[in-house]
Amino acid sequence: MKINVIRAQARADFPTGWWRSCRWWGSAIKKDATAALLLVAPALLPHRAVFAVRNRRDPEQLNRLDGEGFVYGFVGALALIAMLVWTTSGSNVLLPFRLGLGGFLVLNAAVSGTVVAVLIAARLRRRKGALNATPAMSDE
Repeated sequence: MKINVIRAQARADFPTGWWRSCRWWGSAIKKDATAALLLVAPALLPHRAVFAVRNRRDPEQLNRLDGEGFVYGFVGALALIAMLVWTTSGSNVLLPFRLGLGGFLVLNAAVSGTVVAVLIAARLRRRKGALNATPAMSDE
């Protein structure tokens, strides 16, 4: 039974003739490039944060965002900020470089944190709506 599930997933990911399909290769490269950019520099995609804030009440639009990539970008930016502060505290060597890098990392954390906060709020709102829509059991 398990092999059939794996086979079905493989067929969904790699349809017949995928190696000859320019559209398949183009969409895969675009998806992977966006995921890499979200991990390294979410500050270069502020329009995605604006999109998330504008469509925060529309779950269909929010599903278009790569939430996992923004979470990785947020955690990575916070970790790099902590490492930058820890390794360079008390020295004035390359101060402009450190300030520039720190500013870029703070901007990364702000952009990815905004998207993560919007996605978390939307999921909690959806879960609360689903719980409120569930009929209560009567004590008859």
